[in-house]
Amino acid sequence: MVILDKLKSLFKKNQYLQLNEKNEEFNRTAPIITIDTIEAIINDDEVYQKFIKCDNVQEIFLSSVTKPDYIKAVYEYANFMEQRGKQFSKENLKRIKKMTGHKFKNSKYINKSVEGYNLQDIALDIIRDENAFDLFVNMNDNEGTFCGFSKLQIEQYIKTNLAQFFQKSLIKLNEESNKRLNIIEEIYNIKSKSYTIDLSLYEQINEEFEKSIMQEIPIDSDKEIVIEQIYCNLNKILGYDQNFFSMNQDFSNDFTNKLYNKSLKECSEDKKVTCKSWAELYTYFLKKNGIDAYINQNGEHKYVTIINGCKMITADATNLTQSKIDKTRMSDLTRAKLGIKPAGLKVRDLKTNIVSQIDVQSQKQFTIKYNELNNVSELIELIGDNRNYKSELFDINSNSDNKSILQELSIINNILKDSKLNRN
Repeated sequence: MVILDKLKSLFKKNQYLQLNEKNEEFNRTAPIITIDTIEAIINDDEVYQKFIKCDNVQEIFLSSVTKPDYIKAVYEYANFMEQRGKQFSKENLKRIKKMTGHKFKNSKYINKSVEGYNLQDIALDIIRDENAFDLFVNMNDNEGTFCGFSKLQIEQYIKTNLAQFFQKSLIKLNEESNKRLNIIEEIYNIKSKSYTIDLSLYEQINEEFEKSIMQEIPIDSDKEIVIEQIYCNLNKILGYDQNFFSMNQDFSNDFTNKLYNKSLKECSEDKKVTCKSWAELYTYFLKKNGIDAYINQNGEHKYVTIINGCKMITADATNLTQSKIDKTRMSDLTRAKLGIKPAGLKVRDLKTNIVSQIDVQSQKQFTIKYNELNNVSELIELIGDNRNYKSELFDINSNSDNKSILQELSIINNILKDSKLNRN
């Protein structure tokens, strides 16, 4: 574990506290105790001796916290670590006893398979060290182990142990470390509230369909390119299941449930999906390409979340969304066929919390000229989603910069207004 040896170097990196080298008067105070400070007091003899001898900790630290509070924090830290099997050195145990008056003991029951690696030390390193954090968050879920522990084990430990400890304790993390802890906690929460698919449990999907999805994606493409291209390719081919929609998504009906729970193989053959089967198909292709994806649920509606390092990507092709780019309201199943940029593929940077639409575009599948398509059912088959025309037809915003798209959508609307389908 990376422990800073000297208090002076420690406080250069600590934005909350500064070493009071000149024992000077000061105005800036820090009403918190960082874990770095507690470990320096326990591990570094020079810091420990200064701490023991001083009557007022402000002689050492630019801090408004009292010495009894520091001693209480040492006790909290030692108690937390002892309960989780940390092996303190004999010298550290003596120091802790002298400061707190409590005799802590090392556990005699150590898992030999992870000897030399301590889960809490590893977890603390990850949230306190930028390099360890980056290495950890960029691991795939099933990419082996991190210092002998699975990624899920460490995420769960950080969520259920470290986060709760720092929430209740006098000891706090600095701002950057706390941000890393919050990111891992959020990632764990997403995973725990979702499900993914086990490729080994799924029947082989239609081979030609699979080839059509993966075509034109170079083998050495980075993750973001694969995520974007699979999304576009799926949406160009798939259409929303009109039978499911016509049943008003009534889950008390056996027929509706059968459509909702269609197998991936069936969907790859008839190319008709609901939100559930679309989410599972997209997850299927992502996982086949080594990308971790999770299926989330909002009521009965399902969509996909992809964790890519510190980027959280949400993918939802079946929801009728309002695009911030061209102001149209439709599903990405339709946008992909019209060659419009998707609105349901968004990325949030977990470090900055900035959300943006992913700027990728499908190749246009067809061009519509007025009266070219008199058969509305053929039009719907081409576009792949009849829900856009149930009542409002296409929701067109005249302020859109994409005039050619506006013209085509107006033509579609005119065709549909003359039909009986939009009144069904």
